[in-house]
Amino acid sequence: MKQYLLLFTFFSFLNIPGPAAQEKPADFPATGPLNSTLVCFVTTACENCAKIEDLLNKLPGEITVSGGTATPLDIYYFNVAERDGLPAIRLFFEAYAVPEEDQLTPIVFYSKGYLSGLEDIQKGIGEVLSSGYARDFTYPGIEAPEPGLAWRELPAIFLAGLLGGINPCSISMLLLLLSLLGAKSGRILPLGLTYVASRMISYLALGLSLFSLGQILNQEAFASISGIIRVIVIALSLLLCALNLADFINARRENYGAIKVQLPKALRRFNHRLINKVIEGDPRFLMIGIFLLGIAVSAGEFLCTGQIYLATILYLLRADSGGRPLAFTALFCYTLAASLPPALAVLLCHKGKQALALSEFARKKMPVIKIANAALFALFALLAFLFF
Repeated sequence: MKQYLLLFTFFSFLNIPGPAAQEKPADFPATGPLNSTLVCFVTTACENCAKIEDLLNKLPGEITVSGGTATPLDIYYFNVAERDGLPAIRLFFEAYAVPEEDQLTPIVFYSKGYLSGLEDIQKGIGEVLSSGYARDFTYPGIEAPEPGLAWRELPAIFLAGLLGGINPCSISMLLLLLSLLGAKSGRILPLGLTYVASRMISYLALGLSLFSLGQILNQEAFASISGIIRVIVIALSLLLCALNLADFINARRENYGAIKVQLPKALRRFNHRLINKVIEGDPRFLMIGIFLLGIAVSAGEFLCTGQIYLATILYLLRADSGGRPLAFTALFCYTLAASLPPALAVLLCHKGKQALALSEFARKKMPVIKIANAALFALFALLAFLFF
């Protein structure tokens, strides 16, 4: 169990917020100075921890200490596999100067010291309580670690968004729309920007939903499968890296039929039919149709364009100690950056640049895009290996 605790500490140090310096952490319950107080740390699926919890739960609600004084007994449990448990036990380890060999669960802290391990707790808890060593308890306080997510990291997230915005999957759909708009209507700028804005809103809403869902996941359940998730993240990142490297080689050889990371043919045909249907519809409702088209196409494109976005959301979930507003700002920063390349394409078409010429330019730059994607997914795999 000690090895599990140390491993969990190593992979979680970036994203678990610590309490403010010299302040009682918000999740620590208040305790009276005259009470006898025990703080017990346990771990999920720990047989010895279950035995200690059963032992402590059978203690009376009042303890008679030396001198005949009866004091209420407060017992607080923290699970180190949960979000608040790990920073709390690290705080106690440092404050009580617990040597490495005693840094295991179960462990019980009291005012004058601690008892570590099943045998020590079973043998020593009675004397600790009867002697009054558990009275006058105060919570330790240490300086908080640096937040995992900071404002200075937003430029990197912005750059990731730019890379996501030049994905050939989304650019090809946009250029098809612009070419049809150019033939059907002279309103390329307002209609094109409506489409871009619709996609940005869709991606932002989806990102916020996924981020919020990740935050409300049961932390204990998440921790119990965190090793599996880590392996999946690393494997998928390496797979996408390899696929983009293969696409880079095929793009250099102009073998575009062998490109792997792209929308399925059936979905491309569906999007083409949907775009044509909207363009050929009632001109009075064209802008509304374009807006709804952006939402529909975004949902389908996410299969191809969403890998970088999903990796970014996962990073925000793992590093979210800067607070919810900062994470939301990061998602907005990503979606805004991802919207700039298509917005530039709209502007160029409005200025007279042909969609076909832009498509040819994107085709020529595909090797650069693919190698950049491969490098980014290799980085994601490395970060997941080191810090997940």
